[in-house]
Amino acid sequence: MKANLHFTWIFLVLGLMGFSSLQAQDIHFSQYYNSPLNVSPALTGIFRGDFRFIGNYRNQWSSVPVDYNTFSGSFDMRYSHKMIENGFFGAGIILNSDKAGDSELGLSQVMVSLSYSQVMNESNIFTLGFQIGAGQRSFKPDKLQLGNQFGDIFQATNPTGENFGNTSSAYTDISTGLNWHFQPDGGKSSLDLGMGIFHLNRPKQNFMEIGGDSNLPMRFSTYAIAEIAGPDKLSYLIHAIGQGEGAFNEGLVGGGVKYWLSQQRGKEMAIQFETSYRFVGPQDAVIPSVEVHYLMWKVGFSYDVNLSGFTRATNSRGGPELSIEYILTKVGPTKEIKACPIF
Repeated sequence: MKANLHFTWIFLVLGLMGFSSLQAQDIHFSQYYNSPLNVSPALTGIFRGDFRFIGNYRNQWSSVPVDYNTFSGSFDMRYSHKMIENGFFGAGIILNSDKAGDSELGLSQVMVSLSYSQVMNESNIFTLGFQIGAGQRSFKPDKLQLGNQFGDIFQATNPTGENFGNTSSAYTDISTGLNWHFQPDGGKSSLDLGMGIFHLNRPKQNFMEIGGDSNLPMRFSTYAIAEIAGPDKLSYLIHAIGQGEGAFNEGLVGGGVKYWLSQQRGKEMAIQFETSYRFVGPQDAVIPSVEVHYLMWKVGFSYDVNLSGFTRATNSRGGPELSIEYILTKVGPTKEIKACPIF
C-alpha cells in the first residue's frame, strides 16, 4: 500500500512534464531513456552493475534528400569503497556524432562525465553530476549547389561566389545535473527524477571570421523514468521528458509494459513494448518501440511515425532508432567491496 501511495504522485509529475512546452537543438533520441548521459550527467553510474556500455543509432528523414544520421556511444562505471560512507562515485565518457543535409553539417562531441551519489537510506539515492569535454561543428561547402553555379544548366565547376572563412568550429563544453533515484519494494519498482543543464559556459560556435559570435544556448532537460512492479511477471513503464534550448522545444511522454519470460537467476529474459508521443509544438510523432532484455543485454528498436506538417515530404516516415546496452558486474572480496543497499 505504501509503495502505491508513493507512485500516485509520479503519474501527476509525468503528466505535467509531458504536456509542458519547453525549449532542443542538440542531438536527441526517441529512446532518450536508453541514452542516459545525454539526458543528465547525474545519471552517470546509476544502474545495477559495475560497468555499462551503450550504443545508440538514429536515422531520420531518409525519405527526403536531407536525412540525419546520429550516433552516440557511452561507457560509465560505478566505484564504491568501504572508506566511503553511504555513497559512491560514477565516471564515464560519451561520444556523439551527427550529420545532416547536403553539406553534411556535422557535430562531434567527446565528454567526460563524473558524479557522486549519496545513499540516503535503502530506498533513496541523490546524485550530482558534471560533464566536461569538447565539441566541433563542421560542414562541407563543396557539397552545396549555389546560385552562381546555375545558368541554363547546373555547372559544378562554376565558382560559387561565396567565401567561407571557416568550415569548422571547435569549443569547450561544461554541463551539470541532479538526479533522485527512488527504489522501494526490494528493487522491483524504481523512479529516476531529475534534470540536466548543458552548455553552462555558452560556448562560441560560429563559422564566420567577422560578424559577431554565435553562442550555443544552454539546454535544459527535466525528466522522470519509472518502472512499476505489477502482478506476476508484468512491470509497467512510464516516462516523460521536456527539453528546451533557445527557441527550440521538445516534450515526449510514453509508457508500456515489460513481460518477464524468465525470472530464474542466470536465465533472466523479458520483452518490452512501449508507445511514446513527441510534442514539438502541438504534435510531432508517435513512436512505437520494442525491447528485448536477456541477462545483462538490452536491445531496443523504435520507429518515428511523423505527424507534423512535414508529412507532405515524408509520407509519415520519420525514422528508425536502435539502442544496445550491456552491463558487466564483477564479483569482489566482501571485505574490500562495499555493496550499495539499493543496487
